[in-house]
Amino acid sequence: ELLSSADAVKSIVIEDMVQSMALKKDYGCLLGTGGQNQPLGIITASGVAGSAIGSLAIGTNGGNATFEHIKKILAKIEEQNVSMEGVGLIMHSNVKNLLGLERISNYDLQVTGGNYVMPNNPIVNDQLLQNLIGYKIATSNQLPKNLVKGDSSDCSYIIGGNWREAMIGEWGGLSIAESSENRFTTAETVLRVTTRMDFLLRHEEGFVIC
Repeated sequence: ELLSSADAVKSIVIEDMVQSMALKKDYGCLLGTGGQNQPLGIITASGVAGSAIGSLAIGTNGGNATFEHIKKILAKIEEQNVSMEGVGLIMHSNVKNLLGLERISNYDLQVTGGNYVMPNNPIVNDQLLQNLIGYKIATSNQLPKNLVKGDSSDCSYIIGGNWREAMIGEWGGLSIAESSENRFTTAETVLRVTTRMDFLLRHEEGFVIC
């Protein structure tokens, strides 16, 4: 039956391959090593000598990101005289969801049992969270969530910056090719998706990693 639906199956396979390629690009721009046919990603570039990418530590053992930390990230970007138009934040979905559950400390400075930032609304959707912060938020679950810092082994990154300064160069776009030449006897078709791209931060000082 699949043979009679070859075109439909091919479309599904191509969609999956294009999605996989998009994830590869996402990974390369964020975490690429600069080698092994990968661009130099933001996280890796931050550790290169002479890099102007800023950093902000939450604590010796890491900790839950709060609105205060987000404000400090944005302030650090603004200190570099970077246009705040185009500024946004990228984080793991776990970090975003915990941020939406932030509570306000009571008079004893105890957060446990305190009111949510949005009273009577512990479920803060993405749009509401963006409205509270004032800047766009995106998530990428390709960012690790098992980084070790001090006694913690479940840390992650938040990347803030002016994303208009993130340059993606592509040559020829996405190329999809198919061939059955070497699979003639088994009536199989081989599909190939290729792309050529690179990534560069035009102004590294416009980015901060927390």
